Amino acid sequence: MATSDAIPVIHRLNRTYENASEDIDHYIEGQMHGEPADPAAFFALVEQRQTTFQAMEARVKLDEKPVKTVLAEVR
Repeated sequence: MATSDAIPVIHRLNRTYENASEDIDHYIEGQMHGEPADPAAFFALVEQRQTTFQAMEARVKLDEKPVKTVLAEVR
């Protein structure tokens, strides 16, 4: 997959990450307004955000490896 192919993937993952962050914010706001706590739901949101971040990191690293290899071969 070329670097240009990765941009839409990273963009989609970034939107997913931002949505998960917003969901966490809404959960916390609900707690401030007295809604009952649901630790399982909160941890599921945190896990979703963390997994999405790890997927973004992995996608970026896939593109870094070939660039580093090319730079090393050019030297």
